[in-house]
Amino acid sequence: LNLLGIGLYSELSEEGFSIILIHPGEVRTDMTNGLIEQMEKQGLQHPFKFITVDESADGIVKTVQAHIASGKSDVKHVSYDGTELSR
Repeated sequence: LNLLGIGLYSELSEEGFSIILIHPGEVRTDMTNGLIEQMEKQGLQHPFKFITVDESADGIVKTVQAHIASGKSDVKHVSYDGTELSR
């Protein structure tokens, strides 16, 4: 995914496009609930701080809005909360 983002940016950057690869975070969903419940039943600690779907979506929207407001044309790999991740 990172390589695809970098490739898209190299093709589109001259037109002012930005590419933002956003990790949604560890989201508690119907898909993850079973895993979380099994781990808790076994007394295991999961290494993640799970967030709600709304928290993830709100963070993604704020991250995109902040990037647009910056006026920068670049390629970024960030978490839902705007924290830059390694490329």
